[in-house]
Amino acid sequence: MKLPPEPAKSYFEMFENISAAPTAKFNDEFGRLAAFRRWKPGSDRHARERAIALDQELALDFESDDDDKSAPLTDAEAPGPIVPYITTSSAPEFGNGGAGKA
Repeated sequence: MKLPPEPAKSYFEMFENISAAPTAKFNDEFGRLAAFRRWKPGSDRHARERAIALDQELALDFESDDDDKSAPLTDAEAPGPIVPYITTSSAPEFGNGGAGKA
């Protein structure tokens, strides 16, 4: 078994005889790999490998050398205002004209 790839490489690169298509959907590529490796969907191995693959592929997709992660966000980058979360106890009930609980 090969060692896991370096963080900057695709999960699929650690498997010999597998060449991932760069424009293919993740689920299609992982399904092809799982079939090749005979990982049955629903098995612990399938779930574990899929989680590892997702983690590595997302890290690769969102990694950027020119981003300074320690710099504060500018006003343009900052998320919008915080909206309070409405719980079911404080939300109006539907079907009675929005009058809430009586």
